[in-house]
Amino acid sequence: MGRFGWTLDMIDPAELIGNAFIALALAYPLVLGYAILRDLYKFDNFFIGSIYTAGLYLHVLQLPGQGDVVDITLYWGLIFSIVVLALLINRVVLFSLNGARAEKPLIASLGLYFSFQQLFSVVFGDAVLFTNTGRLAGFADLSNWTPEGRHAVAIIISLGAAAVFAIVARGTEIGMRMRAVADSPGLAAALRIDVNRVQVTGAVIAICLVLAASMLAAPESGAHPMAGFGPMLLAFPVCMLGGSPFFPQFHAVLAAVVFGQQLLAAYIPGEWVQSALYAFVLLALLSRPVGRFRWKR
Repeated sequence: MGRFGWTLDMIDPAELIGNAFIALALAYPLVLGYAILRDLYKFDNFFIGSIYTAGLYLHVLQLPGQGDVVDITLYWGLIFSIVVLALLINRVVLFSLNGARAEKPLIASLGLYFSFQQLFSVVFGDAVLFTNTGRLAGFADLSNWTPEGRHAVAIIISLGAAAVFAIVARGTEIGMRMRAVADSPGLAAALRIDVNRVQVTGAVIAICLVLAASMLAAPESGAHPMAGFGPMLLAFPVCMLGGSPFFPQFHAVLAAVVFGQQLLAAYIPGEWVQSALYAFVLLALLSRPVGRFRWKR
């Protein structure tokens, strides 16, 4: 053990790979949703962190009914309300700034994130909540499952999300329209593609992915006002380096970053891992503000 808590003990490769797959499964839906919004609207939308935090609170708070029809109906009603509210806020406050200088939407999204952080702090307090964690789509409480069972569910859902996204992006008309808008909104509009409709569709998909990520993460992390900050810190450099989520290089970069985090966590304390990620963000910004690699479309 070193002066700062570092260790050079040998680690079990199987355990490292297993932890990395679990971390990747938990992070993938949120990072993908963040990247879709970023690609379609051309700015980094940190309000996604507030949507994620709201989803965590939904999945840890006690709802009446304990899994009966009332509980399930209320759960899906709240999910629908979060989606609609997020769309309205994004449309009115953020997406109305689309076309402005890049820093204006970014500052607006950061302002929204910190405003909702304060709101969550006032309403729920600053403590981490683990009340009824793990509600799986309103039908089952994952908190009663073994960790292995919860992790298997997370991996299956993330793999399913990746497969469905690949099919939609490459094999459907809406996927091709989303790729066209992501590549060049002006050219897409010239080709008579309804850019606004495509962006709203992408926003709905992104918000649903973020809420799915909160469902998977709730049994592991609970809910607290700052819960959305860490995932945003992961999503930002992945998008900076990986480019568009419509191409496989993005997913490779995400996997590499997550595996790198887990490798660092095996040798150094958790607070140093977070500091290393801060440094990674800084290096990404210094290398090239618009992305390190020029992926072919």
